[in-house]
Amino acid sequence: MRRLLQEAGLTTLAGGATALAQTEFLPDGTRVELPSRWSVLALAEHRDGDRR
Repeated sequence: MRRLLQEAGLTTLAGGATALAQTEFLPDGTRVELPSRWSVLALAEHRDGDRR
């Protein structure tokens, strides 16, 4: 994923894992949570300091 973002001219400033809560529940009453990742992105800088 990082390579794809770099090729798009973006850089990752921060990121991490989180659980995405759903409206569905398991038979025992536990809420279904899907694993997911979050990212904060910025435009990558050129070597001369200008942003794309």
